[in-house]
Amino acid sequence: MIILILLILFFILVYLIRRKNVKDIEELIATVEECLTPKREEVKAEDLVSVVESILATSGRKLNYENIRRYFRFPDEISIIIQGIDRFISENRSTLYKFPFIVDVFPFTFAVRQHEAGRKGIEFGIMHPEAINTNLGVQLEWFLYTLMKDSIRWHTNKLWNDWKKEDFPDFISYFAKKYAPPEASQLNKYWEPNVRKYYNTFRKE
Repeated sequence: MIILILLILFFILVYLIRRKNVKDIEELIATVEECLTPKREEVKAEDLVSVVESILATSGRKLNYENIRRYFRFPDEISIIIQGIDRFISENRSTLYKFPFIVDVFPFTFAVRQHEAGRKGIEFGIMHPEAINTNLGVQLEWFLYTLMKDSIRWHTNKLWNDWKKEDFPDFISYFAKKYAPPEASQLNKYWEPNVRKYYNTFRKE
């Protein structure tokens, strides 16, 4: 068991080196050293498993953490948003396995929050009676459910309001028209270009 886990850790380390994720590499090495230190009577497999799960989850987020720290307007919300997305993915794993998000959900969520810039209770601009005037966690969950439902619609070509995929250059254009209809407000014409800009800023290839 231990040998298998260490082998997995080795391949993760190689992957991180190729991606130049210095912070993740340092954390991985430090944790492995702690688990294997001679001061311990035995290596705890559950500790190594925890490291594997953590590193794999982080490496799949496709977040440009440097730009998040530099440009995101709400630094106190960063950990809340990341943990909320992680929890949502875990709770909806079977659905998302069959119908993955069309966009990279972590940077896209930060991009939408950055543009919406809503006050407490409307952080993501969700105005549904059960979501408005609540809190960041509720707003985030409603946004993620909306994004998941529209991802399913895009996968199955059954778009909202009987729209057709061929009428949109990509998913973001479709989502922008539905989430922030131009006819609802003159300001909504800025939603798509701004979200695209922030998405590219917060996203790591």
